[in-house]
Parts: sequence; structure tokens; C-alpha cells
Amino acid sequence: MDIPLAHLDRPFDYLVPAEFDATAVPGVRLRVRFAGRLVDGWLLRRVERSEHPGRLGWIEQASAAARIRRSGAAGKDLLALRALATQPLAKLAALDPDIAGAWRRGDADAVDRLARLELRGVGLR
Repeated sequence: MDIPLAHLDRPFDYLVPAEFDATAVPGVRLRVRFAGRLVDGWLLRRVERSEHPGRLGWIEQASAAARIRRSGAAGKDLLALRALATQPLAKLAALDPDIAGAWRRGDADAVDRLARLELRGVGLR
């Protein structure tokens, strides 16, 4: 988890809801409740049974971006489209004043830049 306290720099166990079963794979960015607030984390591995003796919380969000990133050109195009739909206009304009037009024309450089912007936006490189 992305928590700035050194003594908490270790893995924590959480339950995976059925809706995230296909998305929650190692390397995926997660949102979980920790000390009453939502924090970012990354899935390191999945196990059948936790060794934690206490009660486990549930993963609240799982980003599919890591899986999409590995799906080749179609995944890159999907990430680019997602960036166009969700990223702030200022960030999009900083890439290119007509980034949407470049994407529509199939400009490979524009698609790459948009996909990288989206991956950075969800905490992936």
C-alpha cells in the first residue's frame, strides 16, 4: 500500500470480491480501506488462504489497466481512448493541441502518448 510509514511497509491481506476475480492479478493497482480511509496498493500475489488470524477487509477497486497494457495494440488503443475520456483537458492539450484528431487518424505516436498518460494516471508505468 502507498502509506508513508516505514513500519507499515509490508504486504497486507485482503479479500477479493467476485466482481474483481478476473481483474485482480499480480501487478494491478488496487484501492483498499486502511485505518478507515481508501488508499492505493498493488496486488503482489493471490493465495487460496490467508495466514492472517484476524478479519480481512475487501478490495474496493481493481484497475484493469495492467492487464490491458499486456494485450498488445488493441490494449494500447483502449488505454488511449480511456485517456481521452477521463484525463483533464489541460493534460490532453499538453500532449498535442489536436490529440483527439491524431488518435482518430490512428497516429501511433499519439496513441502511445495517450496510453502512457493513462497508465501514469492509474499509477502504472
